[in-house]
Amino acid sequence: MKQTHTAPAAFIGAMETEVRLLIAALENCEKVTLHGVDFYTGILEGTPAVVVRCGIGKVNAAITTQTLIDRFAPGCIVNTGIAGGVGAGLAVGDVVIGTKLAEHDFDLTPLGYAKGNVCEGDKTKPTFFEGDAALIDSLVSAAKTAAPDRGVKTGVIVSGDVFVADRALKKKLAEDFGALAAEMEGASVAHTAAHAGVPFAVLRVISDLADGSASDSFTDFEEETAAHSSAVIRAFAKAARI
Repeated sequence: MKQTHTAPAAFIGAMETEVRLLIAALENCEKVTLHGVDFYTGILEGTPAVVVRCGIGKVNAAITTQTLIDRFAPGCIVNTGIAGGVGAGLAVGDVVIGTKLAEHDFDLTPLGYAKGNVCEGDKTKPTFFEGDAALIDSLVSAAKTAAPDRGVKTGVIVSGDVFVADRALKKKLAEDFGALAAEMEGASVAHTAAHAGVPFAVLRVISDLADGSASDSFTDFEEETAAHSSAVIRAFAKAARI
């Protein structure tokens, strides 16, 4: 994806490990603090960028995304970080890029809505927010460049205010949403960006398999998989250089 504008690319991660290396890589880095959140501006691999840690969970992600849009007017938003693997055939270290995002814990089923429908669109189906096709293609290329030995898949990513570490829930997310990965922010970033008309994409590296071993796997592989997600973002930014 070649940028044709001077609007920055924005990169959001929930945890310090997911943004630390990106902030360190910024040239001409400046910090702007808004509503208690630190936004870092600069040049990432030749591309104007804003990097921010939003904090864990959907509300934190939505607040930060809207503040980011209002203050910095980014040309695109990429939510980066790690996630639990839900789909079959995934391994720790694989990359999943979201073609569609849904909020799996939004539940108005007693009122006749499908699980995950946020009162938008056909009430019999989950509400999906679709990632920008050009950004997705660029992220796939960047993932293959950054780590050609790792798996790269595109598909549904679901978000909820819960750390998925239960086989039954994992199975349900795969059945109800066709999910490849589960995390806690991406769909909220997508929801906010979509309503503001800002192109977005969500990138995740698998840190665990969202089952009974998820907590230990997350702890063991958080640093490694977060570093991998940062490497993909740097490759993406380098390819986007004007």
